[in-house]
Amino acid sequence: MKKEVQGKRLTKAEGAELEKLVDYLNFFEFALYLHKIGTLKREDVRQMFEYYLNLLKSDVIKEYAQKEGFELLHDYMVKSS
Repeated sequence: MKKEVQGKRLTKAEGAELEKLVDYLNFFEFALYLHKIGTLKREDVRQMFEYYLNLLKSDVIKEYAQKEGFELLHDYMVKSS
């Protein structure tokens, strides 16, 4: 995993936090993928994850998601804003 964000080199502690964030984003990207293929209904996603997905709706997270390939998550955040 790259240890740089927006051109800024991360400290070891920041890199560790970034890894945790990426795990978190991957989880929601996976849940949204399950919705996309029909395994989860939209209502399932809303009921189980809406609170946590709403916590991610900052411009910084949206930009990061878009740049790092979290397409489903980025689209969800943009559409539900």
